[in-house]
Amino acid sequence: MSVETLSVGDLLFEVRRSSRRRTLGLTVDRSGELKVYAPEATPREYLEKWVEGRLVWVHQKLAIKEPSRPPLPSMEYASGDAIYYLGRSYRVRFVADQAEPVQCRVGWLELRQTDRAAARTLIREWFQGTGGAWIKERVTLLSDRYGLAPSAVEVLDLGNRWGSCSTSGRLNFNWRLLQFPIRLIDYVIIHELVHLVAPHHGDDYWRRLEALIPDYADRKAQLLESTREYDRV
Repeated sequence: MSVETLSVGDLLFEVRRSSRRRTLGLTVDRSGELKVYAPEATPREYLEKWVEGRLVWVHQKLAIKEPSRPPLPSMEYASGDAIYYLGRSYRVRFVADQAEPVQCRVGWLELRQTDRAAARTLIREWFQGTGGAWIKERVTLLSDRYGLAPSAVEVLDLGNRWGSCSTSGRLNFNWRLLQFPIRLIDYVIIHELVHLVAPHHGDDYWRRLEALIPDYADRKAQLLESTREYDRV
């Protein structure tokens, strides 16, 4: 069964409807996942406006929860540990020596044996460097295809957000997106590109997005599921 989601601002909410429910509700759970509870017949347009009116509260809750999240494991990677890159699983392998701190080969991410203790940091830097360059090239390809040109593209750590579009036309993307399959990365990129001409999530925005990617609702749902399934680097 597909999961209904609602994208408001730079945040993605899971929508849970019930025929027994009479009021709207909103929660931010311990992991930062966002859920909206609504009566079964609530129109999406009304639901979106209701959530928009509570975004300040949501961001306040996310800011409070961020420091209390469990820290990323400090343990060293072991040979054979799996890491996802562009939706594909790669195994960590330590080698005696190599020119670069991290090298991607068929099915493997290779690191120097002497860098074992710093493996987590080095892999994240590789994602931001090598993977960040890939995202920028992908944005260029899609912006040329659809005639939507950003003023700049940055790949950053955006915390709970996958992407954002500034008023100056700069697109920001979370480097952790690189774990996901390309079709989901494309969804986030195109989602932000459309904001260049439709800043708000109104009817015009969704019509423009659907014209570019008719299956955007399925991609949004898959992105939500992938967020739960993929281990973050």
